[in-house]
Parts: sequence; structure tokens; C-alpha cells
Amino acid sequence: MHAYPLYRPNRSIAAVIIAAAAIIGALLTPITLAPTTGATAPGASVVIANPARQADPAARAIAAEQHITLAQAETRLSWQEAIPSLNTALRSQLPAASFGGIWIAQNDGDRIKVGVVSSDPHVRATVMRAVRVAGLSTATDLVPVKYSAGQIVDADAWLNSQLIKLPAAGPGSIHLDGSYNMDLNRVELGVAGYHLTAAERALVARAKARYGNLVQVVTQPAGSATGTSLDCTTLYDLCYPPLRGGIQIYTVNSQGQPQPGVCTGGFIASSRVDGKLYEFTAGHCAAAAGTATWATEFPDGSQHLIGTVHNYIFSTSGDEAILNINNPTGWQLPQGWVYVQGGPNTTLNEEYPISSVQYSTQGARVCETGASSGSICGTVAALGRTIYECDSAGLCSWVGNLGEATFCGQEGDSGAPVYASHQAFGLVSAAGYDVSHGGCVTYYQGIVGASNAMNVNIVLAH
Repeated sequence: MHAYPLYRPNRSIAAVIIAAAAIIGALLTPITLAPTTGATAPGASVVIANPARQADPAARAIAAEQHITLAQAETRLSWQEAIPSLNTALRSQLPAASFGGIWIAQNDGDRIKVGVVSSDPHVRATVMRAVRVAGLSTATDLVPVKYSAGQIVDADAWLNSQLIKLPAAGPGSIHLDGSYNMDLNRVELGVAGYHLTAAERALVARAKARYGNLVQVVTQPAGSATGTSLDCTTLYDLCYPPLRGGIQIYTVNSQGQPQPGVCTGGFIASSRVDGKLYEFTAGHCAAAAGTATWATEFPDGSQHLIGTVHNYIFSTSGDEAILNINNPTGWQLPQGWVYVQGGPNTTLNEEYPISSVQYSTQGARVCETGASSGSICGTVAALGRTIYECDSAGLCSWVGNLGEATFCGQEGDSGAPVYASHQAFGLVSAAGYDVSHGGCVTYYQGIVGASNAMNVNIVLAH
């Protein structure tokens, strides 16, 4: 979401989006794993020693949503932190056809669910052993499912490959999108309105013929596939050096005068080749800005330059960019921090440390700090999302493999860091509407994919 002609979040920039994500096959009664003697939930992730460390904003969001104590919420968040290692273990130890994915069930105390296709006792024993090693025995259930995670991801990839072939003429010209939901054990094909083109109707038919109940068609309100571009006029996130994620950024002309449009600076990164420092933002922000220099302001109103765009992608491959940091010493060496603002479920933390980089898990809590929205939190509602995005000038592109979160970003948030539990998850890309998940949603680019595409590593706090 930037406030450029090219933006995304919250009804801003024309983001022709359409939702899709779900999974078929009713889930049978979950099987609770017997706790192992002495088994406890994993501890909180590693953080910088700080006697004044505030509770994680994601934990505060869990406490507020579930009406539990902050201590209970932090325990649940610690379960979330252990999922990446459990996922890695199960993918390496189970036959691909037997693993039905992992998700977090908010309506069941944020318990972790592991989908299992096979009834083979050896498969179940393998899952239980991996869960114990991850320290999640008291927090995990096995759930019988029909389709494997591999089948779901493959079907989603096929659907997305077909979506990007649809003829498009600009905002409002596309009425379909796709994604997947592990908890529903299916892929979702979103259909906005009833006036589909012949090519779109043919794609819906092909998807159903090819995958049957693995793909579910979900009807969205007419017009929900198109976002409206808005100018961003309110700027918030400003801080003094060191440079960090979650601050508002904008372009300046050769005379140093600010140009219309605002985005958000994401995580700090370093080159895998020579260690040069960069700051992430959204690729569509870079596409709109061209060769202009990016800058920010300090709280005293003074302007300070960051640098030009080093590289960006705004295409079916993703939505990410890295900005040159021309004067790292002047920025007192940019840090692996995010500026967390105070809000309904967050407390001010100007040095929120990032200690690791992770893939997203459906049902996990995540937060963002955007130049317009401040610090807000939600839940990962879907993954593998493909949407059609357009800027106010009519520049459009399909963007694939995004995550979908239930917080509502606003214009100016594009490029904002998506994080929780001191883990980096992504960069805000767009806002849209998804009736399946309560209306307003925000799409984000996964940080692992963005880092690989830019050949950089996220700078971690030290």
C-alpha cells in the first residue's frame, strides 16, 4: 500500500483482487496427542536483552481477541514460534502423500493442527514423535484429511498459472483469484460478481473438471475485485537513527522536494555478495517511483535521504524492492529492528528486535507497522494468494503466492514489515476484500521469497 499511483492496501490503489482459498473434505474429529511427561510448550524466541522489553504485540492481540491473560497469550504465541521446525521435520520424515499440512485453530484455543491423510499407525507415530521433539505435545492435535498438503499446493499453483493467462484490460477487468486454506483442506477459486468473461467461465469449468472437490468456488460481492486508489496525506512513523523497518518513506526530486505518494520502509537487509545494506519496501512502490531518490523524516521534521531503488520485482514472481542505503554510517548502521507504535493492542517499542526469518502458517498471528495504519495485528487467513493489482495510472500486474492477513492496511502501508514473536514474515503488498474472512484483508509478500529474489539476508538484531 503506498500512496502512489501504484499502491495496494485498504481500498487504495486499484487492486483488482479476488479471493480464493479453502479446502474441501470435512475434517473429522481431531485426535489429541497424549502429553509426554515433562513436555512443555517451547519458550519465547530469542530476543535482545532488554529490561524494559514489552509484551509482543501479537501476544497482546491474542489476549484481546481470546479474552485470556497476557501470560496465557504468550504461551500460545510460543507454540506458534515452534511450528516452522515442526513443519520442516514432518516434511522430511513423512511420505508426501500422508502429510496434510499444519495450521492454528483460533476457535479451539489456538491449538496446532496437523493434517494426516494416512491411517497408518507408523505415520501417526512419526507425527507424534516430531511433535514431542518440538515441545508441542500438549498443544497439538492430529486431524484426518482427504488431500495432502502437496496436492493442495500443486492445485493452487496450477490455478494461479491459469489465472495469469486471463486477458486483462485494467482495473475491474478481472473477476477471479485463487488461494488455499489448509484448515479447510482445499483450494479456493474466488469469483467476484456474475458477469464473467468467456475465458473466466472456461477457467472455472476447467478447474472443477480437473480437481473436483479439491477446488471450491467462492462467490464474492460484485466489485470486490477492484480497489480504489486514494492519496495518503497523513504520515506517522517517524524516528531518529538507526534506520529500521516500519517508518514512512517518500521520494524527492532533484531539488529535494517531496513528491506525492508515501510507502513504508520494510526490514533492513544485507547483500549475500558484498554485505552492502539495503531497506526493503514493496515492488510496486519502486515501479511507480522510477529512478527517484527515497527519503524519510526525523520527528523534528528534518528530511534525510535513504537512496535510490537498487532492484525490484512487481510481477507474477512477487512484489518486493530493495533501496540503496547511501550513507549507512550516517544512519548509525541500520538495525534489525521494527518501530512498533502504541495502539489498542500494542505498546510503543522503537527497538522491536527481529531474531529470525520464517514462512507463514495459516492461523498464526501477525502484525504490521505501516506509515498510515500504525501497528496493527491480525491472523494469517490464507496462503498462495494470486491477485490482479493496478495502480491509479492503469499499470497492472498479476502478483502471485501472497499471504492474506485479516488486518486492514491503508494507503501508505505498502512495503510495511509483517512480523510477530520477533520473526519476520513479509512485506505488505495490497489490500482487498474477502467475504470468506470477514471483509477487509491485507495481502503480503513472503519475506523468504523476497530475500531470495533480491539475493539478500534480513539483518537480525544483535
